[in-house]
Formats: sequence, structure tokens, C-alpha cells
Amino acid sequence: MQATMPSTRYCLFKALDNGIWEFRFVKANNQAVDEWVAWQNYLKNLPPEPGVTSVRTLLDFRADGPISMMYALQKNFEWRKQNRDVDAVPVKVAIVLMPMNRFIKGYADLIKEGINVFGMRKVQVELFQDTYQQAVDWLLED
Repeated sequence: MQATMPSTRYCLFKALDNGIWEFRFVKANNQAVDEWVAWQNYLKNLPPEPGVTSVRTLLDFRADGPISMMYALQKNFEWRKQNRDVDAVPVKVAIVLMPMNRFIKGYADLIKEGINVFGMRKVQVELFQDTYQQAVDWLLED
């Protein structure tokens, strides 16, 4: 089956030279989340890269702020339920955000810890405040 590359406006994908999949969210809306899911469908159906045993993903929300986490978690849960074969693949997700106040940072940390502890097996999530290169470095650590 030939995978068809999605046409997107709010969630832009770029495969970096170091094996990281970068998703840049230019709008913080539900359509951006739907486009992110479309990218996951596309990437899942590509032939595997030789020697790649994990997925490294960078979600960049600096342009318009974070998306609706409730909607994103719901859509991701639905996608993973339909694609159970991905559960065996280790995933690292770096989320890059603009600097935030203590209240919002506490909320973001709570969501991150919930994903890391109760969410999905083999998924690690880390938050970075406007530090793109630190996010990339963390993703490349083993």
C-alpha cells in the first residue's frame, strides 16, 4: 500500500537529518491535532528505516502556544487503539514551548508526568521552555 503524504496547514512535518521527526504547530487548534494524527498515519505506513529501533519526535508549539492537550491525548489514544502494533516501539517526545508562568508550567508538568507514569508504555515525554537545541540533544541521548 502506497502511503499518501498529508497536505497540512497547521501542523508542519520535517524529517531532520538526525532521525528526529519534527512537528511544528503553527496554530494551536484541533485541526492542527487532526493533521498531526494524519502525519502519524502516513509515517506509520512508510517502510522502516534500517537500524532504527525507536521514534524520536519533537513537537514545537512556540508559534501559537500549546494545543488543547485534552483533545490531543484523546486523538492519540484513539490512534494508538487502532494501531496496537506501535505499542512495542519506544518513543521519545520533546515538547518545546514558549516560556510560561509557574501556574501553567505546573499544569504542563502534571500532564507530562501523567503521560510518563500512567499513559502509554514505552513513551517518554519531556518539556522544554524555548530551548530547541536542548530538546534535540535530549532526544538524541540513549
